[in-house]
Amino acid sequence: MPIPEATIREVKETADLLALFNQYGFKLEKRGAEYFTRCRWHQDDTPSLCVTPAKGLFHCFGCGVKGNAIQFIQKMEGLSFPAALDK
Repeated sequence: MPIPEATIREVKETADLLALFNQYGFKLEKRGAEYFTRCRWHQDDTPSLCVTPAKGLFHCFGCGVKGNAIQFIQKMEGLSFPAALDK
């Protein structure tokens, strides 16, 4: 059974991306309206992963990984989209 778009939208809009990054042990450094940290998906000597809480998105300028809270959970835990959405 397909997941209703309204459910997906609600999770994206209400998920606290900063809290998720903190929960997984990322050390975030505030720069203006954004936060930066070292990326775990490539060798990163300087913080190149940007978290933009107002948009609910993250993006690494080094390796290109990007997404929203659901995709972050997928990436961190190797879960399918529906399993990450449930979590």
